[in-house]
Amino acid sequence: MRQSGYSLLELLISLTLRLAHGDNAIMKAAIDKLKRT
Repeated sequence: MRQSGYSLLELLISLTLRLAHGDNAIMKAAIDKLKRT
């Protein structure tokens, strides 16, 4: 298993790629969750 830092980086990259592909709904939901925390 790799370090958690790497996993987080990969998560951010995958989110960025999804956003670039037009999956704005996923990003919006994620931001919404962060704002509620």
